[in-house]
Amino acid sequence: MQPPTPIGVSDKRRQDHGSALSNLTRAELCDIVRKRCACSFATFPRIKSDFVAPLARKLREHFDVWYDDFQLTLGDNLLQKITEGLTTSDFGVVVLSKAFFRKKKWAENELGGLFALETKTRKLILPVWKDVTEADVRSYSPILANKLAVSASEGLQKVVDEIALAVTVSQRKDELNASSASSKVKALAQTLAQRKEAEKLAYSEEGARLVGESVEALFAEIERILTEGASASEALRFAFSKPMRHIFYASTGYGMYLGLGVRDFYLNSVVGTTLEAKVFRRRFGAFDQPHSDEQFFDELVFKPTFRAGQVVWGEDERLCNTNELAAHLVEIFINYVAKQAEGS
Repeated sequence: MQPPTPIGVSDKRRQDHGSALSNLTRAELCDIVRKRCACSFATFPRIKSDFVAPLARKLREHFDVWYDDFQLTLGDNLLQKITEGLTTSDFGVVVLSKAFFRKKKWAENELGGLFALETKTRKLILPVWKDVTEADVRSYSPILANKLAVSASEGLQKVVDEIALAVTVSQRKDELNASSASSKVKALAQTLAQRKEAEKLAYSEEGARLVGESVEALFAEIERILTEGASASEALRFAFSKPMRHIFYASTGYGMYLGLGVRDFYLNSVVGTTLEAKVFRRRFGAFDQPHSDEQFFDELVFKPTFRAGQVVWGEDERLCNTNELAAHLVEIFINYVAKQAEGS
């Protein structure tokens, strides 16, 4: 079904409206959840009997409609009942007619109430133009003239269909918003569960074992990357050493070193454990004795944690697995080696 062609609405606005409704079918309209739908009309008997009352009856087939002829009985407080109808409704169908524009008190009060309830994210007023022009509506209210409307001249069924479409689109937006909120709750629950599991492993022998294995795998991966990368070169060679458990050095003939060491590692806890990485240059004397004036270029600290039972390493807000950390450290190291080789 094509969107309405309301009086005084530009083609672009009609196209935007149509694209939002293009996936809806009449069958879907008949299957929408019932909502309350307030109707606010001018009170001239001819307008009500000719159009408003039949419209209200048709809408009542799909919605819980608040309409004065349906709700008001002898002795009711008129203002109180109208206020109840407005505040308990999801939408207000406003039939704009010449009678309406003659500033009838109750019609204006109802419209004012709907405007007060409408927000930027909640479309409440659904305008229907009955024997009025764009100039008529704009003269009465520029805000109303700017709202997409349906003309009564297109027939009663067309008006009903367009109201149902507007309600359905709004309902789907509400469902999407609810789904988005639900997804955020699930994501938070998952994050908290992962954090709890990580804390549990951090205080366990199993967690310490996983971190120890990750450290050894890190050393091996750095050695593999550097060895394979320099395998075809006669000018670049790397040497590797592990003087103690959880300490590792990779060095070049330029005196450049990548040193890695683990601190505060215990067999039953890695809560305070850190991995320190340093890039530095060491100078040697005539008999290969190291000088004390080491030059440090970079110092990095990584903290182990766990995701899905696997060790990941954190630096500030960044998390990476063992192989990613190895590649990251090699890249940093090689950049400094290249700078020293250029300056030598």
